Amino acid sequence: MSHAVKRQVGGTALGLGVVLRGFSSARQDGADELERTINALTDQVAASDPEQLRDEIRQLAGQRKEVRERITTLTEEVISLREAEVYRHPEIAPGYGGVLAAIVQRVRNNAEHHSWIGLSRRADRHPPPLRCHPLRWPNC
Repeated sequence: MSHAVKRQVGGTALGLGVVLRGFSSARQDGADELERTINALTDQVAASDPEQLRDEIRQLAGQRKEVRERITTLTEEVISLREAEVYRHPEIAPGYGGVLAAIVQRVRNNAEHHSWIGLSRRADRHPPPLRCHPLRWPNC
């Protein structure tokens, strides 16, 4: 019988720190503990404020709604990112079309050939004029 009571009051009884014992050895002790458990549960229910519980339920329902909306947003973002992975971009320059991964790989494979495109750190702040003077712009 004590196992059935444990299952029915489960977390509440454990939360109160109440341990139920079997009725096998001392029937009276088991009955006393059962009575104390029932009294503790009755006191807990009597002490609870229904309005406070309603407020907590509303708050938790609001949090659940926010989490569900966030899940929907993140799911849509994942779908969008997955679609971007397989989207075939038109060829803008010869050989540079298709999915982004293929374009990036082609750029990496040809990085040494195209390294002249980058500017030095100094030139990034002040790009050189069309006609570069070596003393003023040593990186020309």
